[in-house]
Amino acid sequence: MEISLMLAEQILSLVLICIVGFLITYFKIISSAESRVISRICVYVIIPCSMINAFQTELDQARLSGLGLAFVGAILIHMMYLGATKLLDVAKVPLDNVERASIIYNNAGNLVIPMVAGTLGTEYIFYTSAYIAVQNFLMWSHGQIIMGVPNGKSNFKKIFKNPCMISIFIGVSLFLFQIKIPGAVGIAISSSAACLGPLSMLMIGMMLGEQNLKKIFSSLKVYRIVVIRLILYPLLTMIVLFILSKLWVHNDINNILLVSLLCAIGPSAATVAQQAQLYDHPLKVYVSSINVVSTSLCAITMPLMALLFQFILS
Repeated sequence: MEISLMLAEQILSLVLICIVGFLITYFKIISSAESRVISRICVYVIIPCSMINAFQTELDQARLSGLGLAFVGAILIHMMYLGATKLLDVAKVPLDNVERASIIYNNAGNLVIPMVAGTLGTEYIFYTSAYIAVQNFLMWSHGQIIMGVPNGKSNFKKIFKNPCMISIFIGVSLFLFQIKIPGAVGIAISSSAACLGPLSMLMIGMMLGEQNLKKIFSSLKVYRIVVIRLILYPLLTMIVLFILSKLWVHNDINNILLVSLLCAIGPSAATVAQQAQLYDHPLKVYVSSINVVSTSLCAITMPLMALLFQFILS
């Protein structure tokens, strides 16, 4: 219960920053185009610093086991998402490819990392890397194909050239060899990592400032996908993680599984909207609408799901 209240408070604080970003764009104090600059800073500087900083911790059996648990959880969750999406097709639930991508892939990085840091502590960012790594691999392979990558071939180089993946590789290497980043460099990395939450939400707010919110929030078609992404799939995720909790032994299993849950139940991935833009998909505006609505409503659904999950595990 306490963690759920902390999560709700953390999300509310991020939403307030998002509102500030929306207002300064809406009233033309700055242009929405400047959000792309902040986006690049987050992708190429802040998120990598967060991931590297999370791995600056002691190597012990408990952490290795916890990371293994997080990886197994991430793999099982994505297998479930892919299988459940296939079952929706069999059940003749009408979904096009961009809708499938929007319900399978979610914002597990710039939105979830500050939530984890603010509720459980910065040391738990360590475990988010498992979900992010698995999702990035699938998003830049399977995700690219269903979003209309030219010639139907995914670009596997993008999986490993992705700044987040590079930072995970660096962080894991430093962790395994127990190399501590010294002095001013370490302080610079940790200080940059602390900027992730505010900058990410400011950027999202600035992006919303250029949207026709009335049109976006009045589209009933969008809510069908949002319900699947924020309610149905999180409930299925809880079942998977509950079963895993009975099969894996770890002294901090509840918190690690909660991190896995938070990684999995966020809004549809901004990357999906970016890929739609990149490949000039005819439904690119619709994809962006799904991202906007799900990002707004997750402030309600994520704390509720976290509270329900804690009740299930107790």
